[in-house]
Amino acid sequence: MSEAADELVPGTILEGLPIFPLPNLVFFPRTMLPLHVFEPRYLAMTKDVLEGNGLMGVVRLPAGWEADYEGKPALSEVFGLGQIVRQDQDEEGRVHIFVRGIARARIVEEQPTDQLYRTVRAEILEEKPGASAGQLATVRQLFASMLGRMEGADLESASVLFNADLPPALLLDAIATAAPLPPELKQTLLDECDEAVRADSLAELLATWVMPGASLE
Repeated sequence: MSEAADELVPGTILEGLPIFPLPNLVFFPRTMLPLHVFEPRYLAMTKDVLEGNGLMGVVRLPAGWEADYEGKPALSEVFGLGQIVRQDQDEEGRVHIFVRGIARARIVEEQPTDQLYRTVRAEILEEKPGASAGQLATVRQLFASMLGRMEGADLESASVLFNADLPPALLLDAIATAAPLPPELKQTLLDECDEAVRADSLAELLATWVMPGASLE
């Protein structure tokens, strides 16, 4: 796998892509993810990724992963492809990395490897733009209502999401990341490559959350 991040276009096939499976996290493009790495297999993976092109997949483990975490639990098909842009190591040997979300990708198949970690063949997915100004305004309004109901919400950090100049895809993925939605619902937003459909789905989920007494659990 020799592709650099700036060479990735829809339809690109990545061979032997290292993946970091996580049970309750959905990684969106255009977002930044800090990860604390301490398991031997993922320390080895991080070392190999940093010595290569820096690319890795962050894949959500669906419900039931607990029964086979040390083995090969099932993987969500669509995941966030990222590139490590910073890494620090502490005195205890743990590595702290920051992963920049690059694209939505789909697992074509898991590939055999003699490494401790799992690798896949993956395809970069094409995203369809088209969210309207009205859809984005609705999402912003509902997200603002959500923030108003969240105890301890970081309003200062969230304020950047109300910048009217933000690209629609960045806005939608950033709000999907920040919203306290269950991971299985966030996964549905990651799965959706049509921006307009994703905007409507996100608005519906936010509206359900802000309704008094509503629950998405």
